[in-house]
Amino acid sequence: MLSICTLAKKVILFLFITPGTPRILIASYSMSYGIKKSIWTAIGDISANTVQMIVVTFLIGSLLLSYPNIMIVMKWLGVAYLSYLAYELFNAKVKNFNSDKKNY
Repeated sequence: MLSICTLAKKVILFLFITPGTPRILIASYSMSYGIKKSIWTAIGDISANTVQMIVVTFLIGSLLLSYPNIMIVMKWLGVAYLSYLAYELFNAKVKNFNSDKKNY
């Protein structure tokens, strides 16, 4: 059986190597400000992901187990939101741009 320390190390490693915008921020800070200053950004990202994981697992998960109809409502709200985004994208005006113009 895994010890708590080993499990925590694996979770932290998983959270740190997953792709996403925070990794780009961490890489950018590392190049601009150095590794020592970017460590705090990485620790903040890992702690935020950990808190989010705990909240989703225990609070929202238990709420959905107690009231499974909430999930159906959330799905239809998601459908409505995606439909709204599709409608807005479909009705968006195309911006005119000149491809010959060089913006340096």
